[in-house]
Amino acid sequence: MGISIPIASHATIVQTARSRADDIQVGKGAVMRCMLKLELDTEAGNKAISEGALPKIMQEVMDKTKPEASYFSTESGCRTAFIFFDLADPSDIPAIAEPAFSHLNARVTFTPVMNSDDLQKGLAQLG
Repeated sequence: MGISIPIASHATIVQTARSRADDIQVGKGAVMRCMLKLELDTEAGNKAISEGALPKIMQEVMDKTKPEASYFSTESGCRTAFIFFDLADPSDIPAIAEPAFSHLNARVTFTPVMNSDDLQKGLAQLG
C-alpha cells in the first residue's frame, strides 16, 4: 500500500488550513497532520446523491477525522473532497477510508501536509 504525495498541486489549500501552535501528543507518538483526498466515482456519487446517502457517508468521514478544515471541489472531472485532519495512529486509516471505498468507489489518498508554521520550523532546522 503506497501513499501518494502530490503536495505541490495543493499548496494553496494547505496554506489556508487553520494554523496550530504545537503538535498534539497522543499515546506514544506525535500526531501527523494529513490531507485526505477523496475523488468520488461519478456513477457511484450520482447513485449516493439520488439515494440520499452522500451526506451520511461524508458525515461518517467527518466524524472519524474531526477535520480542522475541509474543502469540496472538482478534480480531474470528479467530485473531490480535501479534508485536513490530525492522524493519531496509522491503524485508523482503514476505518477512515473504507466508507469512501465501499460506498462511493472513491480514489482515496492520505498525504502528510504542513502549515506555514510547520514549514518555517522545518526550514529553520536546515541550518
